[in-house]
Amino acid sequence: MVQTLNEQPHITFNAVTSDIFFDYGQLLDVFYKNFPSGSIQGNHVFWVEAANPTTVYTRESWLDITVSIDFKSSKFSRDADRLEQLNNFTLQGLQPPGLRDIKQVELYSKWRKFVPAEFADDICPKPSDEVLARVAQTKGDKSRERAAAKRRKNCSAGRGRWRGRDRGSILEK
Repeated sequence: MVQTLNEQPHITFNAVTSDIFFDYGQLLDVFYKNFPSGSIQGNHVFWVEAANPTTVYTRESWLDITVSIDFKSSKFSRDADRLEQLNNFTLQGLQPPGLRDIKQVELYSKWRKFVPAEFADDICPKPSDEVLARVAQTKGDKSRERAAAKRRKNCSAGRGRWRGRDRGSILEK
């Protein structure tokens, strides 16, 4: 596949492994403030200058007044302490989310028959027994919920045994 993609004139495909992706959210939470509420609009222009990398400059258009927002966290009293903590901060790797259970089962049960036999185990592998059981349980639960909702709808629409009559009047007769 890589070779086929790289034959295209405007495509350069580079394979990467999942160990190069890190959770930067933790780092941002420790060393930077959140955006102030109401400070972001869909048509804002943003930029950062190298001389002051923790300050974001923004304006609604190039004709408006520039607003600066300092995102440096106040958790550190000295820049030297902040820099030392930043240099020693260990980023945690991100785990790939993988396919949802239902998609694993659909690939195996619906699409495997269309994949050449030599690739079937790689492209559409059999999900684990736990995944198959969870999907079956979820489908059963949803089916029961739909049936119950349908029964409630039919009863409230005047269908069923009482057909909108007052129960009391039938019991009195």
